[in-house]
Formats: sequence, structure tokens, C-alpha cells
Amino acid sequence: MALTVNDVIKRLRYEEDDDAVVELMSAHLLSATRIVKNLTGNNFDEEDEQVQLVIVLYCEYFSTLPDDNGVIDSGFIPPKIRAALNGLYVPLVV
Repeated sequence: MALTVNDVIKRLRYEEDDDAVVELMSAHLLSATRIVKNLTGNNFDEEDEQVQLVIVLYCEYFSTLPDDNGVIDSGFIPPKIRAALNGLYVPLVV
């Protein structure tokens, strides 16, 4: 089963009844899913546990970013996420 906003909220241990958290995690989930889909290409399967882990890790990463500008360095993959992508992601340039 594909990840839901409530799944992400539970895994990251946020309050489920807070509307602001639900809205924020919904945006994080959408962004993370798009990024992982772009990184994995044909290997993307929303029901795969490894893919779900990477999506949750990206949601966690987004939650830790400062709110000052909202810009994420394009092309940067945090080490923890890169490790979780092992076997799914093949970089374009080696």
C-alpha cells in the first residue's frame, strides 16, 4: 500500500490531530514522492518498503530545513538518503 500522510506523520512521531502538521506533511510527502520517482525512474514502486523509507527520510529532511528561504540545493542528496537509495538510484555521472 502506498504511503499516506498519516503514515508519514506516525513514522516521524508528529501529532496527528494538528491541521498545520497534516498540511505541512502533505506537501512534504508530495515533494518527496516526486523526487524519489525522478531519482529511481523505472525502479519506482510506491509499495516497495525501500522506496517508502526513502520518501519518509526525505520528509524528515524537509522538516529539519530552516524556514528562512525554502530553497533546497538542487542535486544534493543527504548521506542517509543516499544510503537508503542503494540499489534503486544510478547517478547520471560517475
